[in-house]
Parts: sequence; structure tokens; C-alpha cells
Amino acid sequence: MRQIVTTRNGGVEVLKVQEAPDPQPRKGEVVVQVKAAGLNFAEILARQGLYPDGPKKPCVMGYEVAGVVEAVVKALIRICSQTGRGNDTLRWASGKSCGSRGSDL
Repeated sequence: MRQIVTTRNGGVEVLKVQEAPDPQPRKGEVVVQVKAAGLNFAEILARQGLYPDGPKKPCVMGYEVAGVVEAVVKALIRICSQTGRGNDTLRWASGKSCGSRGSDL
């Protein structure tokens, strides 16, 4: 999968596209093929080094994604917000900093 990695504090020049292994879901997780992702205001401040609880660099940021569920591990408890055609489209907002991981999560 492709990821946009924040390599250090700074402007957009610190963002690098990198390849990473495809994720393998664990109990209670899903793999989502990301179709759209966004960075919110706190993540932009974190990239700049201005957010007090920002993650250590390097990291992959992305609280908000939309995509298609590719894999589900048995015992998945719930999906926060499900929309679209059938049961395979997902909108998701992470409750954890740097919760997203790239083009698949």
C-alpha cells in the first residue's frame, strides 16, 4: 500500500509517499481500501510541530477516510458509520491520533 509519511516537523515538503506492507487485520478490525482521505486542522498543526499532543515523527496521519471494506475479521463489534450501496462502503473517523495507515488500513 502507499502511505503519505510525515517525516519531520515542517511544511508540505516533509510529506513523502512511501510503500508499506499491506495490513493484516486482527480480531475486531477491518481492512479498508481508502478512496479518499483528509487531514484535519489538528493534524496540520501536528505536521508543523505546533500541536501539543502531536505524534512523534515519522508517522502516518489521517483521522478521516472513506473507502471500501476489503477484509473483516470475525468478532468485529461495530462499524461507526456505514453508508452507500450495500454493506461494503464505509466512512470512518479514527478515535486515535495517526490511526490511519495509508491507501489500505
